Amino acid sequence: MKNLEEQYKNESNLQKRIQIHQYGTAQQSWNEFLVDEIQFPKDSCILEIGCGTGVLWKHLLKNKPSIKKIILSDFSDGMLKNAEDNLTEFRDSYDIEFKKIDATTIPLENDQFDIVIANHVLYHVSDVEKSLSEISKVLKPGGLFYASTIGSQNMHQLKNIVKTYFPSVEDDTFFGEFLKNFSLDDAVKRTQSFFSNSERIDYKDYLLLPSPKPLIDYISSFYFPDTLDAIEKKESFEKKLLEDFDFSKGFRIDKEIGLIKCVK
Repeated sequence: MKNLEEQYKNESNLQKRIQIHQYGTAQQSWNEFLVDEIQFPKDSCILEIGCGTGVLWKHLLKNKPSIKKIILSDFSDGMLKNAEDNLTEFRDSYDIEFKKIDATTIPLENDQFDIVIANHVLYHVSDVEKSLSEISKVLKPGGLFYASTIGSQNMHQLKNIVKTYFPSVEDDTFFGEFLKNFSLDDAVKRTQSFFSNSERIDYKDYLLLPSPKPLIDYISSFYFPDTLDAIEKKESFEKKLLEDFDFSKGFRIDKEIGLIKCVK
């Protein structure tokens, strides 16, 4: 599999992976869930680690919270450019700065931020403990850290399909490394070393896919060698899935996803 920087040099692959979640069945979208959970103190200073396309802020800023400063960071120049383009409408109303930052080395002043957000980011980080330490340093005393991640049962039906149809693909390719780095299963325990209090908040959702296409698009975004790198291979795979599974009432994929809320 291509390395993380290559996969996320722009938003193309990220969008392929996000699109499958439009088939979620939860009453709230993921971004609506985050809006309800992330509370901004008045005149707050906020840092987001791994902002991606910045689309979360279209939801967070819709109620016009009182925010003094927002720093959106990412390791990808392409993502930062996407974020700048996506948030043009808010640039006159808010002080928003875009910075290229490695999550394990945050070159910002200590005790500076009221809130730090890492939305589906920490499981990509090579040294999570170092990143948590850096995040704790830049948070003010009493500041809040919000980190979202997945659990070991997340999308297990998808993992079983890959294992069945692409047995040459390593078992850990889908989420295996993510779960080793930072998962819901042990995130509270791991964050307690750096924060005074940590709690897990689960987001209840599952997917119902009307056809194999979103499943195939998701799998193909991972660049498996000699699997789905040609239209003919995708068409053949789609035919197999339609033969082996009933999509007429939706193909169910369970999700295990949530938020870790920490207080410094």
